[in-house]
Amino acid sequence: EHGYCFRVDLRLRPFGSAGRLALSFDAMEQYYQREGRDWERFAWIRARPLMPAVAAGEDLLSRLQPFVYRRYLDFAAFDGLRELKARMDQEVSRREWVDDLKRGPGGIRELEFLVQLPQLIRGGRLPDLRLTGILPALACQLRHGLIGRAEAQWLASAYRFLRLVENRVQMLDDQQTHRLPTEALKRERLAIGLGFADWPALLAEIDGLRERISQAYGA
Repeated sequence: EHGYCFRVDLRLRPFGSAGRLALSFDAMEQYYQREGRDWERFAWIRARPLMPAVAAGEDLLSRLQPFVYRRYLDFAAFDGLRELKARMDQEVSRREWVDDLKRGPGGIRELEFLVQLPQLIRGGRLPDLRLTGILPALACQLRHGLIGRAEAQWLASAYRFLRLVENRVQMLDDQQTHRLPTEALKRERLAIGLGFADWPALLAEIDGLRERISQAYGA
C-alpha cells in the first residue's frame, strides 16, 4: 500500500543463500574472523546501526572492526579489489548491465570502491578514515594527503551527479532500478528534468564520467 521502505538483499549474509537468516553476534564475529573475504570488508565499511537497536548495532560493528580494518598498512586490500572487479565484470557480462548506473562499467559502485580502498589500507592506523559516507570519506582522505584536491573534487562531483541521475531514474516509475530508461519519452523527461537540452546531451555527460571512472578503477 505504501511502497517499499528499504530493500534488503538476503543473499549478502554469512554463507550466502545457504546461511541462516539471523546469527548471534558471537557467530557473526567468528564467521568474519575465520571465513570473511576481502570483498565483505568493502561491504562492512558502509554498515551503520538502525533505530531502535543502535546500541546493539554499535556493539556488533565494534566487534567486526578488526576484520574490516587491520592494524597494519593493509596493501592486501588490492587483492580484494581485484576479486571484486572480476566478480563484477562477470555479472555485468552475464546480466547485460552495461546501462546500469550502479553496477555497470564506470558506475557508482566502481567509484565507491576507489574511495573505500584507501580506507581499508590505512583505516587500521587512522581511525578517522572509518567513515560510512563517500563524500565525507573523500574529504577526510584529502585532509590526510591521501588524494589530490583535483581528484577529490571530480570524484565528489561525479558521485553527486550519478546519484542524482539514479534518483531521478527511480522516480520515473517509483522503482528501485539503476538502469537507464529505454523508452524515448522517459529519456527525454529524464534529460529535461536534469537541465539538459535532450537525451543525447545527458548521455554524453554520463558516458564521459563513466569512462573516466572506469579508467581510474582499472588502473
